[in-house]
Amino acid sequence: MRRAILVFFLLVVSFSTMIHAGDLEKEFTALWKLYVGNLPSIQNDLKLNPDFTKEEQFSILWGIYSQSLSSETKVSLEPFFRYKLLNDERVLSSSLLNCYLSKKLPPELSADILYYIFLDEEVSEKSVIRNLLPFEEKRSNFFEELSNYGEPSEKIKEKFATFVLKKMVEKNILRLGQSQIPLLYTETKRLQPDEFEVFKFRILPDYPIFKAEFNGDDKNIKVISILKDDSGKIKKVGISSLKEQPLLVPTERGTLFLFLYNSEEKESDDLISATFLKEFGSPVSIISSELSFDFIKLTVEEEDGILGYKVEEVTESVEKESSEFVPSQKNGIGDYLFYFDIDIESNFYLKIYTSAGFSYTIPIDKEK
Repeated sequence: MRRAILVFFLLVVSFSTMIHAGDLEKEFTALWKLYVGNLPSIQNDLKLNPDFTKEEQFSILWGIYSQSLSSETKVSLEPFFRYKLLNDERVLSSSLLNCYLSKKLPPELSADILYYIFLDEEVSEKSVIRNLLPFEEKRSNFFEELSNYGEPSEKIKEKFATFVLKKMVEKNILRLGQSQIPLLYTETKRLQPDEFEVFKFRILPDYPIFKAEFNGDDKNIKVISILKDDSGKIKKVGISSLKEQPLLVPTERGTLFLFLYNSEEKESDDLISATFLKEFGSPVSIISSELSFDFIKLTVEEEDGILGYKVEEVTESVEKESSEFVPSQKNGIGDYLFYFDIDIESNFYLKIYTSAGFSYTIPIDKEK
């Protein structure tokens, strides 16, 4: 075996006439150190012909570096390296399609690349990554292993699901017909562990709020909302659960994808039914306001589905200052105090956070 490797290495070097290390090799070795560890000793003498295509260079590098990997690790890791270094999205697209067809997160087939890309794009502390490898040994406990670094595994699993669903929306994997609002009643089956259901709505700016009401309060079911504008860019992402009713999404022109996801290891308790409506009036209205130099007092009438508030001050230079977040007192009329140093001559807005994970603002009338 060692002799075969040496012969291959000599053939590689013999191709090179103008010899130097290119950008691809630097990127490759940096990625290898992060996701595998030590570089193979043979790489110290490796040189690549700059006239080779990136694909040819990659194939040579992968052929030499991957000799020490198990066959399972090779199959798992190569698509991720190709995605990062060659912008090769074939396996990613296949994995996302398997998600859609199976309605499972992660899918049973081609899932590893999703874990790798999640680590690459969502984990800021890169030193954590090496502790999650070799992947074939820790795949089944991925979220528990990652939870050792701060966040609970349930929250990490929720972030992973949101990350994958965003990729599905970005890559136009969800070839769905659009539902029309109002959709007065729809029903799904009981969701199995890690299973999701998806709805798609065309949103127009002729009504301020999209409203969804679900039966039951199954806390195991997460509601993940993704709003995509007409250019294809994701504008807003919200996360909530069925116990936070109703779901309110401030609208702007685009397409809303609404996912119901069972994040637990057991089947959901009930069949899930939902009603989707247009709301033409804001669920929050300001009855009166009182301004002082260090606080603003608002009397607010609100409906269900509101998480809380901030007050934003906008000066003539368009700079923004905001108060601390104040939780909602829930349905009805309530008084809210927002403490911060303000310029009474400024303009003020009430920033409203919905339980669905979105926010919007309404102006505060200083004359009220």
